Amino acid sequence: MRKLPPLNSIRAFEAAARHQSFTAAAAELSVTLTAVSHQIRQLEARIGHRVVVSPSTQPKKGLRLFTAWLYEEAQLFRERALV
Repeated sequence: MRKLPPLNSIRAFEAAARHQSFTAAAAELSVTLTAVSHQIRQLEARIGHRVVVSPSTQPKKGLRLFTAWLYEEAQLFRERALV
């Protein structure tokens, strides 16, 4: 059984996804931008997949959710269900 990611990582991800901004998420959570970034990296490390594409890799497009891992997880679930 997998351990759940830390709650602070999930909070940071949820706020960043909702605002599509690490800066806005940091302001909402009353933490630094670096703290939000660290929590997102911790979440990605825990689940083994990227969850966001930051503006540094997608200039002028803002924060985007990286959903390829959802597809992979859905495929694994389907394969297990068929066995």
